[in-house]
Amino acid sequence: MNKLLYSILFIVFCLMSFRMNAQTLTRELLKGNKWIYVNNSSVTSDYYRVYDDNYVYDSHHLHYTHPGRGTKIDTTIVITYAYYLSDTIPDKFEYAKVGKIPKGKYIIKHNVSPKYVDADDATIHKVTKITENEMVLTHVKNTFEVIGMPGGSDIYRKE
Repeated sequence: MNKLLYSILFIVFCLMSFRMNAQTLTRELLKGNKWIYVNNSSVTSDYYRVYDDNYVYDSHHLHYTHPGRGTKIDTTIVITYAYYLSDTIPDKFEYAKVGKIPKGKYIIKHNVSPKYVDADDATIHKVTKITENEMVLTHVKNTFEVIGMPGGSDIYRKE
């Protein structure tokens, strides 16, 4: 009985390890597509991102009633990040790599539009799952990012 239990635990551990390993993503798959955020959330916003060679544009359409003022908010904000792909987690954002690396297991991004987010905002996402139409990004490291905590995952689907 113990042998069976250990065998089952070993198989579960192997499957979980395989699932959590980073997968390789290509810049070509990212580019020119609208990636819609599909996680369930209590935040009332429409959120998607678009990548080009050098930047990712996070678009948030906010539509809610302000809790303090009672006014209706209906606006779209776009936050721009420089980004690059990497097979390793860097110690700091390296601007020289932006647009240069065609594939990687991590998306490294740094805020370039400080109007809405802290100018020092930098984020590292591990590519947990990637297909032609869906990607799962796991938060590895945040500096000042408000949305997402390390260890949490976001699901995006291609429009």
